[in-house]
Amino acid sequence: MGTYFLYNSILIIAASFAYFSEHEKTAKGRLFSRVVVFLALFLPSVLRYNTGTDYFSYVNIFKNLNSYSQSVEKGFYVLNVLIKKLGFGTQWIFVFSALLIYFPISFFTGRDNFFCLIFVYLTMGFYFKSYNTLRQYISVSFVISAIFFFRRNHSFLALIDLLLAFAFHFSSILLIPFIVLYPLKYKNNVLPISLMIAGVVVLMAFNVFQMILDILSVLGFQYARYASSSFYTSKVQLGTGLGMLLKIFPCILTVFMTKRLVSKSEGKSFSVTANMFFLFSYILAAQFIILGRVRDFFVFIPLLYWGDTLNIKNKYSKIFRIGYFFLLVILFEHDIRTQTRDVFSNSIYPYISIFEKFN
Repeated sequence: MGTYFLYNSILIIAASFAYFSEHEKTAKGRLFSRVVVFLALFLPSVLRYNTGTDYFSYVNIFKNLNSYSQSVEKGFYVLNVLIKKLGFGTQWIFVFSALLIYFPISFFTGRDNFFCLIFVYLTMGFYFKSYNTLRQYISVSFVISAIFFFRRNHSFLALIDLLLAFAFHFSSILLIPFIVLYPLKYKNNVLPISLMIAGVVVLMAFNVFQMILDILSVLGFQYARYASSSFYTSKVQLGTGLGMLLKIFPCILTVFMTKRLVSKSEGKSFSVTANMFFLFSYILAAQFIILGRVRDFFVFIPLLYWGDTLNIKNKYSKIFRIGYFFLLVILFEHDIRTQTRDVFSNSIYPYISIFEKFN
């Protein structure tokens, strides 16, 4: 029961103050609200013990750092060296990692749609995954920072953030197609709907999985080694598939709402392209477990771009948003109950704190 109370408290506090930050008129009020959001995400993450599947893997890396000098990404290796040089213990891995993950989300994102960003981050399970795949989520945080600086025409700072993203996880190389497709503009719904349908057909009809594994191996992705594992290459059990549909529905909606989005700004065309990427990555990840980490790199897409779609106004939009957010809360509660240590998951239930460790 304590675990349910904790995670639901995080959701209520973070989402409420994200809403206040979005709608507060004073700069001090917005800053205070963002500080509360950051602390709500940050503190439970740094005070955990053996919560998150790879918790002890990171502890082992820290304790045997020399053995991992060639196998972990250089950014994460340097971070561990820095912690050791400062004379800090193993728990500080999670302190510094949490700082790098949650600070950009809390402070380097725009005022518009901030509530939607935080709400989706929590209810879609991204927060729970950040307890597990630290290196990848640090990389994603630098991508978010890069987009923040790029939007403000700070190209040099954006480039530095992208290099740091690559230093912490090779998956950031997946941004290359984004850079190539960024200039693509849409005038109506025809082209994006056609591209979406064609992409879904190709992914479902051809053995794209093996092609991706070959590419990952060439590019040096560490988890390409899992290709020989019967577990990681096994099919994903979807159940009814309702959870997956809930997670990709805004992507489909965005494509069908292209004309309305781009009528406000041509820059919204990139939001449509990005949502197609997230949709395709989700379809692949739903087929094979190993591709889940490819999909997880694209978590910045729903965080930064779903608000544009979900906030499109018509006479039914308010009812739709309330209904959709309600379903996401149900998904959130389901994730808490199922993410146990007894199954392959993020192992966030039950939550154990460092204080319980010493009792």
